[in-house]
Amino acid sequence: MLYMSIYTWEPEKTEEVFKRRARKWFPEGVKIIGQWTDLASNRTFTLWEADAKSTTRFSHAWSDAGKSEIIPVMETEEYMKLI
Repeated sequence: MLYMSIYTWEPEKTEEVFKRRARKWFPEGVKIIGQWTDLASNRTFTLWEADAKSTTRFSHAWSDAGKSEIIPVMETEEYMKLI
């Protein structure tokens, strides 16, 4: 399943968040497809593929440094076939 997350952190957590990101730590079973940083605020957008267990581990691993909004998504063409 594909997921999009919007991860937001407080400005005082910026150094910690980017140190973790530099280590590129992601739980086994999580395949990062793309990641973007909001240039105007303390947010990143991540698109990844994983099962529910790996997604839960991924979101909890970062929960002490910020807040994640996780949205299950699919490509529009695939969605159109379903409806």
